[in-house]
Parts: sequence; structure tokens; C-alpha cells
Amino acid sequence: GVVNARAFARIGDRLLEFSDGRGEPSVVVRFDVADIGAINQTFGFEEGDRALIDAARLIGETVRGSDLVGRIGPDEFGVVLVGADADAAGVVLKRFDAAVKVFNASAGRPFTLGFHIAHAGHRTGGGADLSALLAVAAMSAELG
Repeated sequence: GVVNARAFARIGDRLLEFSDGRGEPSVVVRFDVADIGAINQTFGFEEGDRALIDAARLIGETVRGSDLVGRIGPDEFGVVLVGADADAAGVVLKRFDAAVKVFNASAGRPFTLGFHIAHAGHRTGGGADLSALLAVAAMSAELG
């Protein structure tokens, strides 16, 4: 399931510490649901809520069972890919992209669900900090 922001911060920091202690890298991914304001204004808040529910479901279905998914903002979700390197994160993100394409082609929603996605990796030994990794991901999204 999807945890709230407080649980995401608490559990995410623990998962990163655990992964770091085992000498494993981790990746934090930030998913921002694109154009949620336009969906709300054009189709109503009920459709906006459905878009967020759809987003959470798609993210949850495409990450690994060991990963943590949380809603970290009004239209933002975070994922901690435990023990994952950049290659493993790439596999997850490709699977997510394919799932979004299938969803948009078959869901029959009046909107197209889109995302702005950014990620930041953590190598072992540096002291994992979830909030710092989310900030790096946010900055990379703004610059990219």
C-alpha cells in the first residue's frame, strides 16, 4: 500500500539505514502527477481524486514488493527502492512507463495521466538521509 508522508519519512529513513548498513545502494524516486490542477479544473475534483488514486495504484503495482511507496505531497509520491542501483531503478521506471501507457490507452478516463519523475541514488557509507535524497531528486527534476 501507500503510506502517508510521516510514515514514509520514518520508515524510509530506517530502510535506507538498513540498506546502508548492509553495504547496498538505494534509489529514491519522486513522482509528481502532471497537470493535476488542470484535471481538477476541467473535470472536477472527483476526477482529480481518481487520478491520484490511479497514480498510487500504478506506482504500487510496478515497484518491487520490498520497496516503500508514500504520498509525500498533494500530487507527489515517493518511492524508496531498497538495495537498488541505477540499473535496477531503470528497470522499475521502464515498467512504470509501460504501465502508464497501457492505463492511458485502456482506462477510459477523460484525462491522460502523466508524471514528472526524478530520482537520486545513495551509495553506501555516506549516511542515508531520505529528505536530502528527495531534495536532490526535486532539484534534478527542476534542472532537467
